[in-house]
Amino acid sequence: MDDSDFIKLFEAEEELAQGRDHAIKDLIPLMESKQDIDGTPVLFIVAGGEHALDYLMAKHPHLLAQEDRNGFSLLHTATAGGSDVCFEKVLAFFAQTRRLNAKDRNGLSPLAIAAKLGNAHRTGRLIAQGAEVASPLLKSSPWYQAVINIHGEDAAMDCLRVIRDSGNTITADEQQALLAAARSLGNSQLEHWLQHHLDTQ
Repeated sequence: MDDSDFIKLFEAEEELAQGRDHAIKDLIPLMESKQDIDGTPVLFIVAGGEHALDYLMAKHPHLLAQEDRNGFSLLHTATAGGSDVCFEKVLAFFAQTRRLNAKDRNGLSPLAIAAKLGNAHRTGRLIAQGAEVASPLLKSSPWYQAVINIHGEDAAMDCLRVIRDSGNTITADEQQALLAAARSLGNSQLEHWLQHHLDTQ
């Protein structure tokens, strides 16, 4: 990539909003060859704009299957930090292509990422579109990721309520593991919630 490519990265969205597609057309070869900037695929950067995302979905949908070096899909990325509009568009696209449950290198799905970030709304939206709560390992499940989320006890309980209220249950052993995780973090309120508000199999 050269300086002109970096300029086009910032111009593409604005140009598309004005009905012009010169910049994004010049960026397509970079996306096709899976170029990245400090580990972030050019695709992910470009697709962060609403108009650019619409353009890619309409004209180059195959590009949206790319992953970064950590196995993050575009849905992982949109879940973690995309605008609400882009998140919903990517969510619908991945639901249509049946890739909602793609795992990163750590075994985390986009749903687990939403829970890890304490984002109850996106946790609910992913489940509503068909994302699977079940995980081969408890520590990579949205249950566990919600407990250890980065925003604390209130966010944990909000996410756990969403998961629970969607009809999901855990085993008694899994409940004990979640309790242990909450206890290790010193989250007594969350520990109490886990003891009294989760149904076990």
